[in-house]
Amino acid sequence: AKGAILIPISRNIEEIKPLPPYTTDTLLYDASRHLNLSAEETMRLAQDLFEMGLITYHRTDSTYVSNIGIGIATEYLNKRKLASQLAPRHWGEPGAHEAIRPTKPLDVEELRRAVAIGEIPLTKRLTEKHYKLYKLIFGRFIASQMKPTRLVAVRVSLRVTGTKEVETTVYVGKTKDTLLDFYPIVKVDNKLDISTPTRIKPLQVTVYRASLARLYTAGEIVAKMKSEGIGRPSTYARTIGVLRRHGYIIESKRRKYLVPTKLGINVYTYLTTYYNELVSVQRTRQLYEKMERIEKGEVEPEHLILELLEELTSYQLLPIEIPSSLLLNDEKHVVV
Repeated sequence: AKGAILIPISRNIEEIKPLPPYTTDTLLYDASRHLNLSAEETMRLAQDLFEMGLITYHRTDSTYVSNIGIGIATEYLNKRKLASQLAPRHWGEPGAHEAIRPTKPLDVEELRRAVAIGEIPLTKRLTEKHYKLYKLIFGRFIASQMKPTRLVAVRVSLRVTGTKEVETTVYVGKTKDTLLDFYPIVKVDNKLDISTPTRIKPLQVTVYRASLARLYTAGEIVAKMKSEGIGRPSTYARTIGVLRRHGYIIESKRRKYLVPTKLGINVYTYLTTYYNELVSVQRTRQLYEKMERIEKGEVEPEHLILELLEELTSYQLLPIEIPSSLLLNDEKHVVV
């Protein structure tokens, strides 16, 4: 009933720099976080947008922006009378593909109008989800070509009766026509006055039952795969999709968390107990690195295939009977 007390600790001016345009992994992460989309659905929608010529290729790990891309951002910002905010960047060196970006200087509302009047002929109907994903891609790209902005970063202590005191940073002082209008790198609350200790009365208090184990969304899993070096733009969503189809994981309806099933847990336990050296993160990363060496022409593919064949034939599969409670679709007992 007493609410919480917000106590300011320090205030600093912080420069907020733009992020690079999307790669596959960062798009999957943001689509999960902002739009509540699964990895598979995000890639399907992005595939549609690509095939209709609205975005560049969506399976890429490059942040590079070509001169054509910079020209699109320049034209759009000039049209919005925001030329003073333009800060062209290539974001890296040219490669096989560019970053994921729009192919036209049209924001989502302009795209809607162009489609409605037939100015842009499309091969299929754009759904609301298509437009939302396009808006995300467009906003991130335009923000990546804009100047940094400055905010007031206030370090505060949040005290709630009966709970542990928590420190966090609150951003205020946002002005109009900055990169934050296109992509919210941080959350800003200009209405909050925290120059002095402030009592906050909660509108609602919700108690959640949470898992003791850390659960991840598909976007967070993809980010983890990227950081561990065990995935590629063409395999992120596919890997998660395969795990779902085999019944190893399910996706929660509200929060979109990936939850392991009994079958998934048992398969994981079996593999890591008896064949951990074949399925570990380190081993997967090493295999990807070897495949990249083949792509670069440094190693013959036959050499790697023979190496793997020799290793795998040295293993003996340990027979186990899978309990009927773990089988799907009334399958019979399977011996591995």
